[in-house]
Amino acid sequence: MKRNNIVLLKRLALVLEKAGRKGLTAREAAEKIKLRKEDGPVRDLLAEAVKNGVAVEKKGRYFDARTKGLRPAVMLRMHRTFAFARLTQEDRDIFISGSNLNGALPGDEVLLKVTRDGDREEGEVVSILKEGDPDYIGTLYVTPRGAYVSVEALSDDLPLAGPVRDARDGDRVMVRIIRQGDDTRFYKAKLVFSYGSSDRAESCAAAVLDASGITAEFSFASLDEARYLSHKGISDQETWGRLDLRDHVIFTIDGADTKDIDDAIELQKTDSGWSLGVHIADVSHYVKAGSSLDGEAFRRGTSVYYADKVIPMLPKELSNGICSLNPGEDRLAFSALMELSPAGELMSWEFRKSIIRSRVKGVYTEVNRLLAGEDDDALREKYAETSDALFLMKELGDILKKRQLDRGAPTIESAESKFLIGEDGRVTDVMPKTRGISEEIIESFMLCANEAAARTA
Repeated sequence: MKRNNIVLLKRLALVLEKAGRKGLTAREAAEKIKLRKEDGPVRDLLAEAVKNGVAVEKKGRYFDARTKGLRPAVMLRMHRTFAFARLTQEDRDIFISGSNLNGALPGDEVLLKVTRDGDREEGEVVSILKEGDPDYIGTLYVTPRGAYVSVEALSDDLPLAGPVRDARDGDRVMVRIIRQGDDTRFYKAKLVFSYGSSDRAESCAAAVLDASGITAEFSFASLDEARYLSHKGISDQETWGRLDLRDHVIFTIDGADTKDIDDAIELQKTDSGWSLGVHIADVSHYVKAGSSLDGEAFRRGTSVYYADKVIPMLPKELSNGICSLNPGEDRLAFSALMELSPAGELMSWEFRKSIIRSRVKGVYTEVNRLLAGEDDDALREKYAETSDALFLMKELGDILKKRQLDRGAPTIESAESKFLIGEDGRVTDVMPKTRGISEEIIESFMLCANEAAARTA
């Protein structure tokens, strides 16, 4: 069909809903949705509607699936005796007893028959529209009577079909479900891959990443683009038309182990209040629409931080290189330049493409010590160029925090943890991750930039 199939399906769903229990013939459906010859045969559209759970066919007439109590859904986490499915058109969950699963597994797209008993709704899998990923993560157990895998997504233990190969008892493994009939009690698992001992953080993390569809490897095309961009540097042509802020006292503050430094700040006190600059690495200059890098970034959506590692959204040549605001290096940025009143009220702002040069890679713990008066000669030397701005930063941070509280902003504190991992890949300790004063200040400055962007939009 040449026109958007989704539009036609939505139109068909509306006319079927209006037809109610009478339903429509194929010809009546074509007339109601004003199907054109170039859209293709109406029976192809109706067949797709039935396949996707939009319609039900009975004796040559087509009905809205909902009038028959049928709903398209996606299977969620399962247990031994029950499961839940998310109704795709209504965004709510339906309980399914184990006897009504009819072979469905998590991730399967199914057609549910939904029945109601008073306030209670229950579903039955009528058909599997599309099978989901058959691969699951679990823990392997090897016993004298055979091997089995405990699969968390199924809340069940499945016997292992075939050899254990190089896997050992207690390993985190990926298995493929072998469907055998409608009852999950007769399913078996085939070993696909072993990540190693489940006692090792690296093994568990690798398994979680695979289960989430997150890959550390980049395509060859995107790597080639990233290497070319990082090697060519910044040309004079690229800086033309940009606001040159390289002589400004701009600096970054991040965690000690941060490599992808993507934001920087500057601050001055003025006769009318405060002049605050928030500078973000201009990634869009390098990642062009339709490029291989753009495709990789769109597929990943974000960088992923786990345990003591990170999988960046972009290759390290960009994320840790040309797009990282490293100290002493010219970088292309997108700057929010804001003027605040003495009371911290946002008075005026502008957004400009710029070129900057950070003076220092600040570290939260070090800045917190400086602001608390616990500095030493090494810290004073490192932050010599920025020390005045740091104490101004604390002054404005206090003003902004009071202003936020006066405006009724909620104070939400959530506990975060940090894993300490030894050289053998095992977790040695779990420590609470605390926020200091500099973390709170940087957050409030970013909120100012967000407010300016929201007002601009």
